[in-house]
Amino acid sequence: MRRKFLEWLGQQKGFVTREDWYRLSITDVIKHDGLRLALLYKQSPYALVSSVFDDCTFLPWKFNKVPKAYWLEVENRKAYVEWLKDTVGVTSTSELKQTHFHENHGGGLLIMYKGSPAEVIKSLQPSNDLFPLPGRGKRGHWASLANQKEFAMNLASKLGFPWNEFDRWYSVPQNEFFDFGGSGFIRTFYKGSPFFFLKSIFPEHKWQPWRFARSTVHVMSSDEVMQEVIHHIADSKNISLANSEQWRRLTARDLGELGVAQFIKRQGGLTKVIDKFVAPNDPAV
Repeated sequence: MRRKFLEWLGQQKGFVTREDWYRLSITDVIKHDGLRLALLYKQSPYALVSSVFDDCTFLPWKFNKVPKAYWLEVENRKAYVEWLKDTVGVTSTSELKQTHFHENHGGGLLIMYKGSPAEVIKSLQPSNDLFPLPGRGKRGHWASLANQKEFAMNLASKLGFPWNEFDRWYSVPQNEFFDFGGSGFIRTFYKGSPFFFLKSIFPEHKWQPWRFARSTVHVMSSDEVMQEVIHHIADSKNISLANSEQWRRLTARDLGELGVAQFIKRQGGLTKVIDKFVAPNDPAV
């Protein structure tokens, strides 16, 4: 059944050769009623394709996303570097340049080592520990924003995506942050909220709290966050911030579609939200 499904999906996508399968994304699978299959293979195109078409050999890094934590294994990094040498036609790893990585599916690996091919090569030695235990170091380590940001970059690498693809963070659940060693400082400094944490270390990005799979009570109870939610509703529904009557016409379905229903509920319901955040701006009130 799985093979038949993929063969059918390949026809829909116009795949003809084995190389075409590298263009498959998990979004393609899910959009064609393959959610269960995507979850079964941990949302990894490589794991799915290589398992179903086990009579063919596929290279994980040629897919748009490597399996979760793939680059953490030194043997995987070694395999890629050896393949890269053959692909670009060099005989020594010292000849590898940034462009070689970027042009041959190794950009994510390079990001893990701050863009340095030399550091990637150095990591291939068994004595090198890619990620030291979180929290190792002197007292006050996690009070530093630089150290917190490094933690997030390492976590992104572990999960298999570049840290600056900010939209990818919305799908990372709270337990991933905690299990990677961030429970202590995220609870201490950010009330246990990945949203507050990410907003602090990546302020250049406009974070949308309603897009996270789950928000903490502290996030949904925050007046500052509610102001963002209010503006999100106003912009999406094209309603005025100064007209409470328009707001009272909003339905539960409207709020659900915008992903803010739980925020409104935590604040005591739409009427209370209107009275607190909208009605004060209404000259008719």
